[in-house]
Amino acid sequence: MKASVSIVLCTYNGAKYLSEQLESILAQTYPLHEIIIQDDNSTDETVNIIHEYACKYSLIKFFENNSAHGVNGNFISAMVKTYFVLVFRVLFLPMVRLLISTIVNVM
Repeated sequence: MKASVSIVLCTYNGAKYLSEQLESILAQTYPLHEIIIQDDNSTDETVNIIHEYACKYSLIKFFENNSAHGVNGNFISAMVKTYFVLVFRVLFLPMVRLLISTIVNVM
């Protein structure tokens, strides 16, 4: 199996720079497994832009929050959707628990 990477991208009202950011990610030479995009209840054109890219690129998986989760909550929720984090959790569960506990305590 060839190595590849999962990208986790959290968005909130980022329409102004989103296309440029996605084009940059898609232009990378390292193989991409998936791009997980989770939107935190944007009110601008962010969601429409993501839908356009998700239709064009099957490696983009898009998730929308029903309500705002905030920066940390949105990122944690998006991260657990990746295969890498699931494998990482099995191998290094104590470190993951500490990391999540630390992030949650900061919130």
